[in-house]
Amino acid sequence: MEIRAVVTHHLKWVRDNANWARYLLALREADFLHPAEDTLREMNETYTEEFAAWLKPHVDRGSIVRLPPDLYRPILVGPLHEFSRQWLTARGKSTMAEAQSVLADAVWRALRG
Repeated sequence: MEIRAVVTHHLKWVRDNANWARYLLALREADFLHPAEDTLREMNETYTEEFAAWLKPHVDRGSIVRLPPDLYRPILVGPLHEFSRQWLTARGKSTMAEAQSVLADAVWRALRG
């Protein structure tokens, strides 16, 4: 299980698809999504459950800390989304390469068993 690889892949996708990333980050607050809130909530719940199931063998072996399933995603994706917002709007000073290393280590420290 390589949490660092997940972090690196996510940030490389943002770097390589900056316009799509901007669109997706901005879309979260769009008014036209309000009618789809229930569907989106269900999709997020399904994702949370599937992600926890993917982690389960690693949790069972002790390589990933045991947490309530709904906490894995915020720990993993929260720092990546925040850095991506900063990077996409040129508000941050760190390079993508610096962030990949630092955030990968930070997320791994938060999730390792």
